[in-house]
Amino acid sequence: MQNTNEGISICTYDNQILKTKEKTRNEWKDKLYTNMIKHKFISLIIFAFVILSTINVIMIYNFFKILQNI
Repeated sequence: MQNTNEGISICTYDNQILKTKEKTRNEWKDKLYTNMIKHKFISLIIFAFVILSTINVIMIYNFFKILQNI
């Protein structure tokens, strides 16, 4: 603990070590997130493609179920 003019502040010096360990553990997630932030337009196109493709497959499946019931 260190005394300052405002009061007592608690300094823990091991927090930096924990943060660096956490960063190396989640390094690929951080890289993915930073790339998504840098390339917003491409990320939007990929996200829209995945969502619309999923909707398309669901609609085709439901259409074939309707055709089988006829």
